[in-house]
Amino acid sequence: MMIKRIISALALCAWGAGTALAFEPLPGPVMLVAGDGTAGYRDGSFEAAKFNGLGGLLLDTANNILYVADGKNGAIRQVALNTGNVVSTLVGKNGPGNRDGNLASGRLQEPAQMVFGKSPEVIYLTDAGNHQVKKIDRQTGKLSTLAGNGQPGFVDGAGSEARFSNPQGLLYFNQHHKVLVADAGNSALRLVDTSTGRTRTVFCSSQGRLEFQQLFYNTRGKLFATCRNRPGVWAFRLDPDTLLSLTDIFIFSMQPNKIKIKAELQLLPDSSEL
Repeated sequence: MMIKRIISALALCAWGAGTALAFEPLPGPVMLVAGDGTAGYRDGSFEAAKFNGLGGLLLDTANNILYVADGKNGAIRQVALNTGNVVSTLVGKNGPGNRDGNLASGRLQEPAQMVFGKSPEVIYLTDAGNHQVKKIDRQTGKLSTLAGNGQPGFVDGAGSEARFSNPQGLLYFNQHHKVLVADAGNSALRLVDTSTGRTRTVFCSSQGRLEFQQLFYNTRGKLFATCRNRPGVWAFRLDPDTLLSLTDIFIFSMQPNKIKIKAELQLLPDSSEL
């Protein structure tokens, strides 16, 4: 119950920053556990810690650690649950910037969302401020750039050849070792190979600007996304036999009296190719 309360409190803080969304409310009362309620940057006890511009949350249930994307501080913070009640910084101790290397000296500009890779020791994250997809390896203690060259744009390619614009949510497909990225500034979904860093576009909106934020994938093979500039939950219907063969999209409004609105999408020629 304590873990659920902590997650609830942090999710509410992130919701206030416009970057986190909880579809199902968690049971039990909500109480502020980590953070003193004012913006800033400070590690330490739950009561003394400060955050600024909370983004994505990632829970390591095996080690009871909650990772928090502290966007305006350019940092990934660690909230130790039930083991000391302290907040520390995993990467970004020296303020916003763009520097790969050791986690102690690494810098991010504006981390947005995170997802585990093949194990909880590997974390992929979007750095919206640097327009890049990054990788944290806990075993080696290294921060590296998986894709993107630090400049905004819309280019497919390998590693630093690729360009993104304000990347946000992401999903990891374990079977294919690929990360799906919500490229908000380009109204697109990009697929990044975690082995090579090669990026290609699997979906691009033909319905005007769609600033996709969070991505969710259910057990029935349906992909969902939230959208900042056109609020609602967007559900992509996928081909069950291939990954991300997008043929159409249905918009599910948050209002119960507006259930299903079909919109035509642009299907890229290679969208069903792995």
